[in-house]
Amino acid sequence: MLFLRKKFPQIKKSKIAENTGWMLLGYLSKIGLQAITFIFLAKELGVEEFGMFSSYLAVVGIIAPFVYLGAYNLVIEDISKKNPVSRAIGNNLVSSLFVLPLGVFLVIIISFYLKTPIIISIFISIGVFLGGVLISINKAVNISLGTLKYNTYLEVLLGVLQLFSIFLLTIFNGAVIEWSIYYMACYLLTGIIALATLIKKYGRISFNFSGVRNIFKVGIHFAFAGFATNGLSDIDKTMITKFSSVESTGIYSVAQRITSMAFLPMLAFLGAVYPKFVNFEEGGYLKSRRIAFKILPLILAYSLIIVIAIWISAPFIVGLMGKEFEEAVKAVRILSFLLVIQGLQYPFADALTGSGKQKVRTYGQVFILVLSIIINMFLIPEFGWVGAAWTSLICQLIFLIILYVVPIFLKKKNYFGF
Repeated sequence: MLFLRKKFPQIKKSKIAENTGWMLLGYLSKIGLQAITFIFLAKELGVEEFGMFSSYLAVVGIIAPFVYLGAYNLVIEDISKKNPVSRAIGNNLVSSLFVLPLGVFLVIIISFYLKTPIIISIFISIGVFLGGVLISINKAVNISLGTLKYNTYLEVLLGVLQLFSIFLLTIFNGAVIEWSIYYMACYLLTGIIALATLIKKYGRISFNFSGVRNIFKVGIHFAFAGFATNGLSDIDKTMITKFSSVESTGIYSVAQRITSMAFLPMLAFLGAVYPKFVNFEEGGYLKSRRIAFKILPLILAYSLIIVIAIWISAPFIVGLMGKEFEEAVKAVRILSFLLVIQGLQYPFADALTGSGKQKVRTYGQVFILVLSIIINMFLIPEFGWVGAAWTSLICQLIFLIILYVVPIFLKKKNYFGF
């Protein structure tokens, strides 16, 4: 700890410390509320219906980036370029609303292919697409203007609403169909409040067609990047459902949820630091990359500590959900190593995005997604969730290598304006 204080004194004294504190508080609130919701939901639905819901959510998560069109990043970029806040909000919101029906239609098609009830996927997609983009835009504005406490309020609001929904689910003995309705309602209500807050603070939102057209041009790179990122974490769940069983999906989803919640505090820090990666001037990528190296020891230390903690506590955490999920202990321990790999990925991926080299990140993520699908097609039918877990580790490690090595090669060859 003393080493970190000596190495990063500017972090302690700067605005980053305050922003990280607010984001950490938000994420900790999210962790606590989600953990309670997650445990009770798993117990209430059981391994099969929980696996079914996770499969629906995975499909929606894969499509969502094409609805959001990089709204979070583009709002931050617009505001950093001194564009009016109301215009940044409006342009990104209008572009998302334009493609939202297409996103819902794609979810319906995939659900039909998976032979799962379509109505559930519609409820979840409407909540995540519409409520999610409103929440994302609100968070981006707060990140840009340093008002991160409002992001914390949103996290708490969404968490409390979901916890109340679990209470309703238990009282009325509901199933996955009822939970999908509650889930949609939670996101929509939070999104509406997020939008109302923005309008109250920054005035009526506005947009122009040239700005919307530009979002479609630039946002498609963020869409494919988000598609690849979400695909890497979610495609395996849909493939397990298709080629193995929903019970295996439930086991794998529990493990993934536990490890992802463990990484949330680090995401708070990375989210607060992200504006520092925004360097569009000449040589901007090298400046952003230096920031990545500077924060790497902190990320590595946290990741290693949390992996050890997960290995020790996995039996207790999984045990809270009942004997049906007992096999998830092994899954949690395997997937915990992703925390180290992804922790090392994020700073260098953000360095690419923040310096205007998003397409490099996107191409790497799409390549890894394709590789993941190919490997999973061979391993999941044979090994179920175990094959999916090892595929995730292999592919994320390859992507880490790509992020470290490929940009240096491209700089030497002067590709993509490096």
